[in-house]
Amino acid sequence: MYSCATDSDRHGIPPSGMPSRCRDTGPDIAWLRRPDTGSTWHWRAWCLLMLCCLLPLVAAASDSALEYKVKAAYLYKFSSYIEWPESAFASPDAPLVIGVLSADAVAHELESLLANRSSQQHPLLLKRLQPGADLAGIHILFIGKSEASNLKTLLQPMQARPVLVVTESANALTAGSIINFVLQDQRVRFEIALGKAEHSGLKLSARLLAVATQVRNGAP
Repeated sequence: MYSCATDSDRHGIPPSGMPSRCRDTGPDIAWLRRPDTGSTWHWRAWCLLMLCCLLPLVAAASDSALEYKVKAAYLYKFSSYIEWPESAFASPDAPLVIGVLSADAVAHELESLLANRSSQQHPLLLKRLQPGADLAGIHILFIGKSEASNLKTLLQPMQARPVLVVTESANALTAGSIINFVLQDQRVRFEIALGKAEHSGLKLSARLLAVATQVRNGAP
């Protein structure tokens, strides 16, 4: 380490170079310096520059983490505002199953959120799904955005089945989704295809419809 007794150092003014009065007071830290400079000041400035470049990435990661939490919370809450036909459950106390396909971050948030919780007298159960998995017994199906190009193929077998399909992709309602997450003013909101829900035998609460950004009433 280096110690300098210049007046400029005492006032926080960076020296233009290493003064002659600076002496080595510790181990050699040349490996910390960039190859093209011989002063720790330049190294610190370079580190500050790199930090400024990385901060937006950190903020983006933080925003993404919050987005996952919000979507998981919505999926949990949806279970209280949807009425499934009795035939959708094997028994009155059978689990209400939330399946998550290609969205590990959301599934991770749901895992702790659903622990020991129930909805409408049904214990809540999370099921992580892989592409091609059997969707029998799923009541809420969340499909991650990575499957956007496959939505029509994935949702074709779901037609007229009592499954609340939730997505996060552009034009997902047209592809057959019932609820689709959208970002507005950096907030997670959702749009609803009411006609598709009714065609699937699901009844959506008026309170849920009231907070949607858009409700499509036409035929699916």
